[in-house]
Amino acid sequence: MLDALLMTLVIELGMLLILRKKDYKIYLLSLIMNIVTNLSLNYYLENTVFKTLLIYIVVVCILEVTVLFVETFIYMIYYKNFKESFITSLLLNSTSFILGLIIYAII
Repeated sequence: MLDALLMTLVIELGMLLILRKKDYKIYLLSLIMNIVTNLSLNYYLENTVFKTLLIYIVVVCILEVTVLFVETFIYMIYYKNFKESFITSLLLNSTSFILGLIIYAII
């Protein structure tokens, strides 16, 4: 669970660097927010028994979309703009999700 958190933090904070975000507040907000959302999501997934792989995949998709919107609204604290918050959340979350799948497939 902590490896998933660490990977998410490295990827998402790295993406903020790539996007040239200069204000430390966005990094701090992203750090705190990802600790809460990532640990919550992974705790639930690791402690729930799913009857089928399909149910697991559906639940993961629902939870990822939920995290996307929760983080969008939290980013609105910083950006004060839904569109910019949503794009940032979508970009960071999709990048960390896709790279996470690739990394876990390799190791």
